[in-house]
Amino acid sequence: MPTGMKKLLYFGALFFTTSFAPTYGYAQNSADPSQKQVKFFFPGAKIQQDYKFTFPASFTEVTINANDGVKLSCLLFKADSAKGVILYLHGNTGGNDKWGFMSKTYTNQHFDLFLFDYRGYGRSEGFIKNENEIYGDVQSAYDYLR
Repeated sequence: MPTGMKKLLYFGALFFTTSFAPTYGYAQNSADPSQKQVKFFFPGAKIQQDYKFTFPASFTEVTINANDGVKLSCLLFKADSAKGVILYLHGNTGGNDKWGFMSKTYTNQHFDLFLFDYRGYGRSEGFIKNENEIYGDVQSAYDYLR
């Protein structure tokens, strides 16, 4: 391996280790997570409970309970003669108020689309304390659809 490449890899590993790894490890401490650190990875995007979704496609609002009782806000966009349903897991920015606009991409292909906001996003209750809560929220959405 060329010397320049070795230096680049060494610098990259050093940068990650000193910059991100301690923050990531601390943010995943489920016993007492620092909300400042957790917010770095899961910034959330809350909206008011009385917010009215407006999308070009028709949809149904659904509320499901996560395994620990937290209420999760969801939207179901129905396609004509659906071939199936897509459980869409949006990223760590925005909420259903932003992501619902891409529903036609899937419904035009004859798939229903189910969007849900993780805890701390949109109109969903709570806030994310650790990674396992995200997995639990996804499992609750999947169980609802199944």
